[in-house]
Amino acid sequence: MTAPVQLLDVILRDGLQITGKLLDTDTKVGLARVLLDLGIDALEIGAMARPDLVPPMANTIEVLEALTPEELQRCWVWTATPRGVIPAIRAGGVT
Repeated sequence: MTAPVQLLDVILRDGLQITGKLLDTDTKVGLARVLLDLGIDALEIGAMARPDLVPPMANTIEVLEALTPEELQRCWVWTATPRGVIPAIRAGGVT
C-alpha cells in the first residue's frame, strides 16, 4: 500500500527570504489563498523574524490576522526562538 502524499509549500517564507522580494500583505494573503485553493495541504506563510534582519517577513503577523481560522488550520510560520511563538498565536496561529 502506498502512503498518501502531502504537498507542503514554503514559497511565502523561504522563497521570498531567498529572493529578498518584498510583497505587501494583500498580495501575500492572495497568494496563500490561491495555493490553498489549488490543494496545497500545508503552507508556510512567513517567519517570526526581526524585520530589520529579514525584511520580507516584516508583515507575517498581518498575514496571519488576514487569514480565516479555516485557512490557518493549513498554515504555519517559522520561528527561530520560543519568543516568536506568542505573537504568532496572538495573531490567530494555532499550536
